[in-house]
Amino acid sequence: MLILFETVNGYALIKKKADEKGIQDLHLHAFLNFHTKKESINSTSRIIQGKMDKNLKKFLKNNLIPGIPLIVNDSKIKTAIVRNSGLLFPKIFLKKGVYREIRSNLEQILGKNFKPENTSRILNIAHSVYGYKIKLNGSKMDKAIIYTTRLLEEIEKELNCYYIRLKEWYSWHFPELAGIVTDKIVYTKVVSKMESRKKLKLVDLSNLIEKETEKEIIEAAETSLGVDIFPEDLVCILSLCTQIISLNNFKLTLQSYLKSRMYHVAPNLTALIGGKLGGQIISHAGSLLNLAKSPASSIQIFGAEKALFRAMKMRTKTPKYGIIFNSTFVASSEINFKGKISRILSGKIALAARIDALGEFKYGGSIGLKNKFKIEKKLEQIRSFFKKKSIFS
Repeated sequence: MLILFETVNGYALIKKKADEKGIQDLHLHAFLNFHTKKESINSTSRIIQGKMDKNLKKFLKNNLIPGIPLIVNDSKIKTAIVRNSGLLFPKIFLKKGVYREIRSNLEQILGKNFKPENTSRILNIAHSVYGYKIKLNGSKMDKAIIYTTRLLEEIEKELNCYYIRLKEWYSWHFPELAGIVTDKIVYTKVVSKMESRKKLKLVDLSNLIEKETEKEIIEAAETSLGVDIFPEDLVCILSLCTQIISLNNFKLTLQSYLKSRMYHVAPNLTALIGGKLGGQIISHAGSLLNLAKSPASSIQIFGAEKALFRAMKMRTKTPKYGIIFNSTFVASSEINFKGKISRILSGKIALAARIDALGEFKYGGSIGLKNKFKIEKKLEQIRSFFKKKSIFS
């Protein structure tokens, strides 16, 4: 019997035969040496993929013994040999027990061809093998979208918390400012620039707010009910302001990154509902492939699972939408037909996700745009229908 054995240095054909006393003897019949690292990596990768290398085919053809079967270690190699060189051998067996004996006596069997200290080649092959196994593909890197979406949610929570603390803290000094400037980031920038009420006339705020708002702030500062601020408090408040501004800048960077990544990974989904909402839905599903596998009815109530189970338990009305409520289609529509629009939208999301995850071509997001226009037309039709119905009623 001939045994095919794969090593880092090459392929070995080991002959197994019994001597006069009946003891099984293993000795090297032929050896195909890999000359370069690239050759060893390519041949190992092809075997893992269930494909037969040309060099292996020639090696088996040149060194076969007529009428003697072949033993292999893996089912993929067996199918590949049967498909390409099955007629060369009378039978091909799959036996793993023999290989334990070969591995224990490998140095004696291979002789000169045995090279134990070849760690760099082993490492290269291991990297290529596991790179193939985990299937690292740039177009399917949806994990980055999930991490970015979760990080954005955490940053938004932190920003809200920091802003509340800043407003509470600075309101002791200038409580009227929070009522005049309502935007979080603008309020923070105004506080960091003017520092205290006394310095307000010396500071130009025209690049942050309008002139009318600036006049209103100056008037409010003259008649403010706030107390004087201590230098120690002001240092802490200004450091909190810089923290909020830096967090906001990082948030904007993440948003632009998420948008570009979403257009690369899921262009149709991004064209349909936008990068932020698309990222949230992918994050909730776990991956783009999981989203593609999910039915439209499940996508419709993503984020409202607790409310659904509570409604089923209490036998009340089930929720009609979850995360997709943040979509412009659902949020801008009237209460009467929010459920209808969310049902239509979830169907189109499922279709876009399947094209992005499983389709060979993504069509540059054109299918997502077409579905978006269809939903807009449907929304107009529903609105006109409800208007006519209200007129006749």
